[in-house]
Amino acid sequence: MPCMENFDLNKSAIVEAVRLVGGSGFRLTSLFRKVFQLLFLLFSSIFLYGFLTNALAVGSLSRLLGAGIISLSLSAIFWQLDLFVELKLKKPKLKVALPEALANPDNFNPADFLGFEAAVVVERALRIARKKKVHLNTGLILFSLISDSSPLISFVLARLLINREEMRPTVEKDLDLPRPDEAADLANLW
Repeated sequence: MPCMENFDLNKSAIVEAVRLVGGSGFRLTSLFRKVFQLLFLLFSSIFLYGFLTNALAVGSLSRLLGAGIISLSLSAIFWQLDLFVELKLKKPKLKVALPEALANPDNFNPADFLGFEAAVVVERALRIARKKKVHLNTGLILFSLISDSSPLISFVLARLLINREEMRPTVEKDLDLPRPDEAADLANLW
């Protein structure tokens, strides 16, 4: 298959997202958004209680209102960052349309068509291959796939009726991977 010779994850657009999201705070934007939303709800409910019952002094009310506004602003900022990661970084524009690529398979990179989750698995397999000084193969990709804990990968494996725990010893034996304590270090490369 000649088009597999062109497979290069490092030249695809999705690799930027994998490296940015995996190696920075971008993966925490959703968590920060939720934390600041909860803080906004907490500050605003205490403010409303103090305002309606006259239980708090005016200075305390103004600080609570300020903290609520700051929390809401930070929540909106992290919401925008989260949307940027989900809609722009994780879904880059394709350089070539799929029908055009299928018509001339020698002139395109199949890695350009990988989704974010698949690119994460392939990137992890490439790291393991570099660490073990072997070529990338389907066994390494399968090991990375069953080591991945993302909800999408778990859903796909469940739909395929693949049990990770039953498959792991077979894959490790076939790949001659280290035992589970050493395999945890390989699985946590990300």
